[in-house]
Amino acid sequence: MSSLSSELEELIWKISIKNRLKYDKLDFKSVVGKLVHEKSEVKKDLKLIISEIKRIVDKVSSLSLEEVQKLAEKYDVVLEEEKTSSEIGFPLLESVANGKIVTAFPPEPSKYPHLGHAKAAFVNYYYARKYDGTFILRFEDSNPEKAKDEYYKAFIEDLKWLGIKWDKIDYLSDHIEEYYKLTEKLLKEGKAYVCTCPKEKISKYRREGKECEHRNQSIEKNLELWRKMLSGDIEEGKAIVRLKIDMNHKNSAMRDPAIMRISKAEHPRLGRKYFVWPLYDFGTALLDAWEGITHRFRSKEFEMRDELQNYIREVCGFSKHPKITEIARFEIKGFLTSGRKIRKLIQDGVVSGWDDPRLLTIRALRRRGFLPEAIKDFLKRTGLSKAEGKLEFEVLATVNRQHLDPIANRYFAVFDPVELDVIDAKEKVAKINYHPDHPERGYREIITRGKFYISKEDADKLNVGDVIRLVDVYNIGIIEKSENKIKARYHSDEIVKSMKKIQWVSRDDDYVEIKLIVPGLLLDENGEINENSLEVRTGLGESHIKNLNIGERIQLLRIGFAKVEKKDSEIEFLFIHK
Repeated sequence: MSSLSSELEELIWKISIKNRLKYDKLDFKSVVGKLVHEKSEVKKDLKLIISEIKRIVDKVSSLSLEEVQKLAEKYDVVLEEEKTSSEIGFPLLESVANGKIVTAFPPEPSKYPHLGHAKAAFVNYYYARKYDGTFILRFEDSNPEKAKDEYYKAFIEDLKWLGIKWDKIDYLSDHIEEYYKLTEKLLKEGKAYVCTCPKEKISKYRREGKECEHRNQSIEKNLELWRKMLSGDIEEGKAIVRLKIDMNHKNSAMRDPAIMRISKAEHPRLGRKYFVWPLYDFGTALLDAWEGITHRFRSKEFEMRDELQNYIREVCGFSKHPKITEIARFEIKGFLTSGRKIRKLIQDGVVSGWDDPRLLTIRALRRRGFLPEAIKDFLKRTGLSKAEGKLEFEVLATVNRQHLDPIANRYFAVFDPVELDVIDAKEKVAKINYHPDHPERGYREIITRGKFYISKEDADKLNVGDVIRLVDVYNIGIIEKSENKIKARYHSDEIVKSMKKIQWVSRDDDYVEIKLIVPGLLLDENGEINENSLEVRTGLGESHIKNLNIGERIQLLRIGFAKVEKKDSEIEFLFIHK
């Protein structure tokens, strides 16, 4: 007769059925854990009912899937639909008709894209795809001093690698004539003027709410100066076109902002065809209108610009505005994303380039071994919050680990190797699966006759008398220890869960020399450059490592995930994370 109450027995049946349907296999410990979680009071009587729990678990395990599904109907068990990763973090939009949404990602091609760029691109891409709309990649390349072919290509290549595909690509620099026509129209209507005040005076007057002498100059004078700007007769920094709004506006962005400026630098796409270029607000606001953008998801640092950009569209004759959603920028502690600062570090030789593994550029994460799906999954989890936050690198690593763990085969390696001799060891050909959860991938064979290398880190923790297990071989007892060598005796074959286990490299088999480049945090806790942010470790790896391909991601057992960077006389790995 069962010692369970009918209510408790029903709960155990339900948990067992649900777990069997969800995971196919039924794990006794998981059922017990779930039971205690849902009904904590059973914990004190667990020993009395454990045999009854086992009876139910064994019964459910023995049934066919069809029989379990019938039981699920009997006990009214319904599997909740799990949120897919595409639903995590990004809410539904209100009043959006399928096929009507148009979004854009508008980078300036002045550096390589980093994780923050990826977030902005992905959110806009995500909603365009969710509602069968249009996603535009738009290069806001109105700064000839910063724009480079290299950066256009970097954005295109890195977004493609992330799986972000656009329906149209647009360039601000293709619309220069349109900007000129609208600027001249504003000047003729008295809604804009050419200002030749020094930069410092303009800033001072905007802070103080003062009008300068150029604000009320004649339309004829403004047009004369405008034509001189276009012809290149005025030097850089000597004249700008400003909108005439309100110098006492409570929003300082509305105090007669500059909309066009002079730059005589060579443009990577247009050479020196044009000398006058739109500034950010004028450039992006009008492109939103011309492209028919309905929704924009962007960093909340632009929040104060919304009013100005709406005004620009209206004064230029456009009545529709995109719905703007501001989202917080996030930082990952210890990393640098400023393009200006990274360029300086590259020039000074502190980092090797935009793909230096201590950076958060997409190129760097790709080189280091992060997976594109993991990066997108991480970005989804950061959501659309407006709350600023600093994240630990481990948050990003955790998501990547979830994606990487199932695909990364396991290999043995040791660093700062120490010799280990095992007395009475029988010859053994260790057959070790490439992945513990995927035996179908096969196994590798390693010859052992009692002579091994182990890592110094493990050797230092061993004491005479310790009994440990050499992973996938046998157990040994430590009988003698010196600085450079350890002697042990064969102990047994039985696997003991509580026994310390260490990886090894066989001296009786072929092995390879390896190097592991370990990137650390580029910035210390004070925001200063960490001079010890790149560690190089040397060691030995099992012979099968030499069969790996450049770019292949693996797990070095008990060390962490790594990616093959180079193959030469030694094999060089980049450490991804633990």
